[in-house]
Amino acid sequence: MTDTYSKVIADLLDKSKSIVNTKPNESLSLCKKALDISIEHSLKIEEAYSYLGMAHVHRTNSEPSSMLEVLFKAMNIFENENESIGLIRSLNLIGVAYFYSSMYDKAIGNFLEGLKLLDNFDDDNLKLSLLNNIGEVYRESGKYKQAEEFYNTAIELCDKNNILHSKAIINGNIGEIYFAEKDYKKALEFFILSYNELLNIDDEISLGEVENRIGKIYHVLGNNELALKYFNSAYDRLEHIDNKYFVIDVLINIGQLNINNEGSLKYFEKACRYSEVINAKKKHWEALLSLANYYEQMGNHKLALEVYKEHTRLDKEITASELGKKLEILNVELKYIEETKHLEKMKDVLKAELEIQKNELDNIRSINLELEKKAYEDDLTKIPNRRSINLYLNELLGKKGKTYSSCVLIIDIDFFKRYNDYWGHAEGDICLRKIADIISSHKFSEEDMFGRYGGEEFMYISNTMNSVEISNFAENLRVAIKNQDLYYYYKNDRYSITISIGGIFGSLNEYNSFKDVMEEADLELYKAKDGGRNLVRIKFI
Repeated sequence: MTDTYSKVIADLLDKSKSIVNTKPNESLSLCKKALDISIEHSLKIEEAYSYLGMAHVHRTNSEPSSMLEVLFKAMNIFENENESIGLIRSLNLIGVAYFYSSMYDKAIGNFLEGLKLLDNFDDDNLKLSLLNNIGEVYRESGKYKQAEEFYNTAIELCDKNNILHSKAIINGNIGEIYFAEKDYKKALEFFILSYNELLNIDDEISLGEVENRIGKIYHVLGNNELALKYFNSAYDRLEHIDNKYFVIDVLINIGQLNINNEGSLKYFEKACRYSEVINAKKKHWEALLSLANYYEQMGNHKLALEVYKEHTRLDKEITASELGKKLEILNVELKYIEETKHLEKMKDVLKAELEIQKNELDNIRSINLELEKKAYEDDLTKIPNRRSINLYLNELLGKKGKTYSSCVLIIDIDFFKRYNDYWGHAEGDICLRKIADIISSHKFSEEDMFGRYGGEEFMYISNTMNSVEISNFAENLRVAIKNQDLYYYYKNDRYSITISIGGIFGSLNEYNSFKDVMEEADLELYKAKDGGRNLVRIKFI
């Protein structure tokens, strides 16, 4: 009967493994079912292998702390049951979990321990995995000589066992070492070798990745024609299988082929869009940096600064996230030590490290909150900026079926350039701040949105006023600004600063998009300007 249950569990885990990359949630359910059967019938080895199956799912989902939680359980069982191969597999995956969290020393320690235990067994596939993983850690940490030594040993195993796919991947990794060392000729040699090997294997992702690598080499060598050929092939291949993660790198590289060309913008923007869609924060960080560099190259320093701000904010968010993951891992380690009653001294060390990491994380989160606030605040006037206004209005438009009316006002300073020309830009900035303060002090309700849309243009959005109140409110704003002691001389005549206001009032359900609302309000502003300025024009719908 025990053999029957063991067979059922093995079948469940085999099926789970076959779908782990395509259907991780279903794969995890199968592992949990195998685990329940194992526990119910006191099958300890099967229970441990069920935990290993769950670890593979968590690996697919990039959840290192969840990996460790189940792997420590598996390792404990394998140790107690003297199941050495299971123990080595656990150590290998534990090393991967630490590697994903950039905890390279702990990753190497587990890989090397697994490799040492494997000396007593004949399992070349497991040995190959450990050798490649060690090479990856050394490569990521910049220890290229050590990395290549382990890669070459892995290649020997591939040749011995005719494992073509792993050999192709490792050759690509060796190429990355030479690329990092700026030995581009040698790097190209290994990338081409990897490419030719992958052409005979059904692995579109790896093919697309190595084509992208070859394109990067040709770009560095100045052969943009060949670079574009490989980039386009990688793009078509990866788009066909809808792999946005790797497409992002290709898009960035195509854009950088000719960063001074306006056509590059669409590639950087698409890279940003894809990275947001799949929530790949590090990829988004890279895409934003490329976009900011593009704007800077094109001389659009204002937009470059805006993107750099978002890039900086995201950098802090990523740092906080990575610290958070390390904190989770430390908690998992501490829990394991407490449950198994191991190493009292290590427990104290971990607790101290946990407190340090927690304090650092709290500090970064505090900084990140401040940066996020600034990302939605106008630097000059300290009121909401364009991004904040767009977000507010889009949320308002998303509230379909509402019965209340809203108003959207565009407020523009008349002939502001003349004021700037007469007094200079420093005084112009002071003027903008004063006008922002005046309008802020006249806000009808704290629920209303008032912000600077750009230059001398402001926006006021409200759903708290009726038609009479909005007319009075807009007129009061116009009079309040006109009565301020803000003036300039133009052609020997003295002029007071005034504003023109254009807007709409009614149900925003009449509009399909943010753009439609803005165009309608802007048309009313044009009427106010065309009518002589210092006027209010509101369309009631």
